[in-house]
Amino acid sequence: MKRALSIFAIAALSACATIPDETTEGVYVVMTRPPNVPPSYLATPNGWFDPSCVHQLDDGERVLEDGRVARADGSVRAIAPCTSPRYDVQGKIVDEHDRAKPPATNGWIEYAASVATGPVSYFHAQWTVPPAPAQTDATIYFFPGLENRSSLDTPILQPVLGWNQADGPAGWSLMSWDCCSQGQFHSAPIAISPGTLVLGDLIGTSCDATGLCATWQIVSRNKSNGQSTTLTVSPGLVMDYVAAGVLETYGVASCQQLPPSGTTFYNFVIGAAPSGTSINPPAWGKHVFAATPSCGYAVTGSNSAITIGVVGTVCAPNDDQACCPYAGGCSCYGDQICKANGQWGACVGASPKGTPCN
Repeated sequence: MKRALSIFAIAALSACATIPDETTEGVYVVMTRPPNVPPSYLATPNGWFDPSCVHQLDDGERVLEDGRVARADGSVRAIAPCTSPRYDVQGKIVDEHDRAKPPATNGWIEYAASVATGPVSYFHAQWTVPPAPAQTDATIYFFPGLENRSSLDTPILQPVLGWNQADGPAGWSLMSWDCCSQGQFHSAPIAISPGTLVLGDLIGTSCDATGLCATWQIVSRNKSNGQSTTLTVSPGLVMDYVAAGVLETYGVASCQQLPPSGTTFYNFVIGAAPSGTSINPPAWGKHVFAATPSCGYAVTGSNSAITIGVVGTVCAPNDDQACCPYAGGCSCYGDQICKANGQWGACVGASPKGTPCN
């Protein structure tokens, strides 16, 4: 039996619904900011939020199950309830408690996930920062994550690589996120460069016999320099839905707004709850939603590595540029023309350095 589509934390719709089974299909219509969404609202990993509902936590702070924040010194600070409406990618107000009609669209463009692991207390994945998009004005998210498979108001725990992500700097950055019933919480952002290896760790502690862990740390780390950003939360639910890798976008109307390539999530390490015993990565369910525009989306790979494919354009069709395909340089440069798919064609007419020109 098919279940209702989930609106995940880095989904453009509600992140708090039931998890789709492996046969669920959907359609994703890419849109810019809908006209009814206030201009001050942020395009977060979970839809459009009022800035007052998005909270950055300091090191040592922890989100409690009731939405308050525990400080490192043991004191607790209250977070004002999020009373402003949240909007999905189409500009519809999200009703967190309406399961009656599964949404016709889904903010996850493509993803790989599984419920076969049962409750987990640890999940590790790593992936590489893609190249920058040719056009830089969209918002893009890549991440693995954990959820509870059946709760209506399920939180999602995510180490996130984002391009222009909410509350972050322009370009690529890392943050750790938790969403959504009390608003959204995230760690401090870290700017990061294309080609850098990213490590994501979800670490549960004090887990009981049912697999319920009292506390979770969400760690996003730059492997090259060891810089990390951590969010600590107490979601109060078993984490038994594992997302190996996800792509979600906001405001993409052209493939030029996407990176020219996707990324591969790999080196998965999964610990069963409550023992922490290592278990093998499952056979991931692979999902690609119909998207407009179509930009080479594809989910491929095996239990040990999942590629979230993207073919963003890097040039405008029929443009041309000088080129030199030789590492040692050229005596004469060649010419290449941008193909209809937005990718540069072969370099024609170049001559290696030290040889006569063609």
